[in-house]
Amino acid sequence: MIATGLVMVALGVALPMAGLDDADKYASVLGAFTGVAGLALSAYGVVLARRAPAEAPAQEGPSPPPEPDSGAGRVRNSVSGTVHGPVLQADTFTGPITIGTPRPCPPSDEAAGEREGPAR
Repeated sequence: MIATGLVMVALGVALPMAGLDDADKYASVLGAFTGVAGLALSAYGVVLARRAPAEAPAQEGPSPPPEPDSGAGRVRNSVSGTVHGPVLQADTFTGPITIGTPRPCPPSDEAAGEREGPAR
């Protein structure tokens, strides 16, 4: 971006000094080279896009279970089909997990005795 900015400043200074006729010729040549470079970059992008592996289309219904993977360090997480509600994906879950509104816990015997006051 810095190089492009410097080139634009240099052209902005140099072209008006060259005169209208010469500036028009320079701009035409510069435009032709820019068009050829853009075409080459576009063709390169198409080649790269065709080499990239295609993503599998979304499936309807439940997905098949994943195949066992013996590769260390590789992770495969996928959710497909129509999903209603939250989805949790992780290697290991520890502790209580609540999805949605948590249900209130029943009071313990000690807490119930403290609320009622001392026994008479």
